[in-house]
Amino acid sequence: MEACSCWGNVWNSEEMTRIDDRPPATGLNNNIAFMGKQLHVQTENIGLPKPGIVTQVFSNGRIIYSKKTECSQEMNDIQSQMCKQHSEVIQGIADKLARLKGAS
Repeated sequence: MEACSCWGNVWNSEEMTRIDDRPPATGLNNNIAFMGKQLHVQTENIGLPKPGIVTQVFSNGRIIYSKKTECSQEMNDIQSQMCKQHSEVIQGIADKLARLKGAS
């Protein structure tokens, strides 16, 4: 019997029953045009055993940037921290694009 990971949960693939008690992962996703390419920005709560937030930027399915922030287990407002980190990465991409356009 094979187990697969789906949105932070572990499921039994034959019976599709949950075999892990972790809460489902929630995430933020945006697609951004950057110099003729589409970038995908994804931020997730990576949960236990070490709580944290990871934001990754993908181009053609490959990770081209990753930012990980560890969080204390007492952190109550993980969703707002996720939004903040997600927005900071998107703003960083926008700033880089503006600098490149200004240099040409």
